[in-house]
Amino acid sequence: MKVNAREAAEHLGVAERTVRRWIKAGRLPAEKRDGSYAIELELAEGAVSRNVVGRQSTALSVAELRGRYVEAKTRLREVERDLAEERRRVATLEAELCFRKQGTFARAS
Repeated sequence: MKVNAREAAEHLGVAERTVRRWIKAGRLPAEKRDGSYAIELELAEGAVSRNVVGRQSTALSVAELRGRYVEAKTRLREVERDLAEERRRVATLEAELCFRKQGTFARAS
């Protein structure tokens, strides 16, 4: 049975705008007739189930991304700490090199 976007939205329990977004995104096939969409109700029901599954996988993805963010943030702190230590070592070595050069110049004079 073919229905328009408003009827499909009412049947599916979503906003008409959502149905139109699905059509525009290619998730829901529809024909445009006299300025309104003609949508197969069975296809619309399938679109809802695909989009609900998509939301669940998105939720899992967000949780996974949060975990990765925490890991990356922790690793960044470790790298910043290591970098600060390396900078201290470089500064010490540069000071020692400068001191040795000054000693060499003093002997040559």
